[in-house]
Amino acid sequence: MTPRDFLQLFTLAERKAIRTASKTDDDVADWFALAQVPEPIRLQHPTTLAGLEFLVAKGLLTAQRKAAILA
Repeated sequence: MTPRDFLQLFTLAERKAIRTASKTDDDVADWFALAQVPEPIRLQHPTTLAGLEFLVAKGLLTAQRKAAILA
């Protein structure tokens, strides 16, 4: 899927929280930059899965929302 399609799997509130966090957290900024690279995103790729788990660990995404995004 495209980066845009991937990011649209997140709610508006989740995207806003990630953007806000990226202004003060270099790790979140890095994740957000990588999520926007114009290359296809594969939901089951280990890097994508790790990135979503990272967002859960940061409190920017719930485990339930992670599951919904991957569904």
